[in-house]
Amino acid sequence: MNKYFVSFLFVLSVIITGYSNVFAYNESYADAAFTYFTTGLERYNAGDYEGAIVDLDESIMLNDKYAYAYNIRGSAKHRLKDFAGAIADYDKAIQLVPEYPSAYYNRSILRFMIKDNYGAISDINKAIELEPANELYYNWRNKINASFQ
Repeated sequence: MNKYFVSFLFVLSVIITGYSNVFAYNESYADAAFTYFTTGLERYNAGDYEGAIVDLDESIMLNDKYAYAYNIRGSAKHRLKDFAGAIADYDKAIQLVPEYPSAYYNRSILRFMIKDNYGAISDINKAIELEPANELYYNWRNKINASFQ
């Protein structure tokens, strides 16, 4: 066999092995991101909002495309009255997954709280457009509309 061909095969095998290791590495990151998300969600549901943010920060650090982590972290920040941080997280969740009704709903609630009623109604209308069977969204829109009167 030609020595150049053997060298080529060696380099090719290194490249292929390297790529498979990269994919395995990214997959392990995805698993770790999901694990941190899950523990963050558990902490959030238990009322440990600071702990939830710590875990969700880790999840996002490992996978910055994880819209669900941004949404829950935004909710935790919202509970802790970090409204600017919550809005930023809801915005990021929506940027990553524009068809995410829960993120629009959560941002609508926060916008209503900070007296941005027009932004709140816009967000809840989008949530209803995306998930028209959710009665909670209609009830929330009714509450916002009542504030205009």
